[in-house]
Amino acid sequence: KSSKIKYLNHSCNPNCYLSSRDKNSLYLVALKDIDEFSELTIDYGYDEIYVNCKCSSCKNITTT
Repeated sequence: KSSKIKYLNHSCNPNCYLSSRDKNSLYLVALKDIDEFSELTIDYGYDEIYVNCKCSSCKNITTT
């Protein structure tokens, strides 16, 4: 897989996702229209990320 995915940040409301292309590469696929100069984000997809997530979606959620 590509080492360039390290430049994609997590969001609980991502605008992209990764899809396998072949055994050596991935597709980065847009989930919605993305404005010019917007950050490209994906959901990392592991449970631990949500506990301390600082993305804009989670910042709006209050915990009890």
